[in-house]
Amino acid sequence: MPTFEVHPDIAQARTLATEFYTSVRHFEAAKEKLFAPSWQYVGHVDQLPENGSAVPLTLLENYLEEPLVLVRDNKAHIRCLSNVCTHRGNILVNAPCKADKLRCRYHGRQFHLDGRFAHMPEFKEVKDFPNPSDDLRQLPLHQWGKLLFAGLEQAPPDAFPPMEQRMQWSPMDQLVFRPDPSQRAYRASQLGTVRGKLSRRLPHSLRTPCA
Repeated sequence: MPTFEVHPDIAQARTLATEFYTSVRHFEAAKEKLFAPSWQYVGHVDQLPENGSAVPLTLLENYLEEPLVLVRDNKAHIRCLSNVCTHRGNILVNAPCKADKLRCRYHGRQFHLDGRFAHMPEFKEVKDFPNPSDDLRQLPLHQWGKLLFAGLEQAPPDAFPPMEQRMQWSPMDQLVFRPDPSQRAYRASQLGTVRGKLSRRLPHSLRTPCA
């Protein structure tokens, strides 16, 4: 695979070769090399108004497609966790909600809001259980004002200070979250269609958005 370089001096930098923008191979490689280890906007503090708030999201939908959930735990700490149960891969939170624990509706596995495993029915006699692999993965999370950013891998810790320095004039801590009405209506219509199909297939216990 060819190497692409960008000169650090913008006065000497040149546009990358066309292949970088058109190659499927480079497109796929960019997932792991560029986007997974970089910071991505994932939400706003106002979406988590109180302890126990949980908001699901998909990181870079139609590209990385990573199910995540933002939570505010009982100590008011905001965390970004994997939204996939460590038992059978079921999605834990299907819609914004409030809960004291995250509970999988498949087999009842429960997790604390910091991602630690909490309980699993009928598993008391299992040896070496639980272990760290049973905890939900917690992702790096950075809060800039009221904006929340996360990365699948350890994103560069020095990415934000230069931006924050240059944006000191902007009241980032006063930004107000307001969902785009047209996008909200579109998602609601799509969600209604999906829910209608799923509700005819799933037991009632699997339909609840949050434990």
